Amino acid sequence: MMINNKGGMILFLLILFMFSVNPIEANNDANDLIDEFWQELYVYSPLTKKLTFGLLFNDLYGVQAGNYDWFIEGGLKYKINKWLTTEVLYRQEYFKTGTVWTYENRPMLRISGSKTFGIWKVRNRQRFEMRFFKNDPFRFRYRTDVKVSPQWNFTSWNLNPYVQEELFMSEGRMSRIRSYLGIQGKEGRVEPSAYLLIQTKLNGRIARNNLIFGICFGIELN
Repeated sequence: MMINNKGGMILFLLILFMFSVNPIEANNDANDLIDEFWQELYVYSPLTKKLTFGLLFNDLYGVQAGNYDWFIEGGLKYKINKWLTTEVLYRQEYFKTGTVWTYENRPMLRISGSKTFGIWKVRNRQRFEMRFFKNDPFRFRYRTDVKVSPQWNFTSWNLNPYVQEELFMSEGRMSRIRSYLGIQGKEGRVEPSAYLLIQTKLNGRIARNNLIFGICFGIELN
């Protein structure tokens, strides 16, 4: 089925509207479909052909907790070759425990590899995090994710669906799993995306699932 440019963009905006119109207002309804709503803004600028500077701003809302987390993250990405990149990142994150806000400082190293097989683009990332908390001891965490996306490029916004799976390892065990289903695009210097995410937090034999809706806007600067 062919989708024209106008129709594709309208469909994309409708999806954003339907899921994000009221994610945090009904915070007393335990039967809400969406447990959390994430908003991201990513701004980046190429410094050279191989080196890129980026800033990520993120706000997280929970149905029961309201605005419970936000962070700012900056980093440098170096393109080693056409399929391999490495990044040095630093995040300062503020989160609420009960009614008290506290913070975490998190330097990180991320290594990413991507390859295209026909119409399929596959990306794998390895992230190493050193987590320094205000009131808690230091923790190390390892994360890895695999993302698969067909390069169909619907409309002038080059919209493509994707699936992504991410695993978290902390204190010698798997602590979290994230499963994404999303859509992303790029038109000029603007890169919109939206996704549904099932996050599974593991605590021994107990697992807790949260359904999360997120939107992200990327902007390339000169």
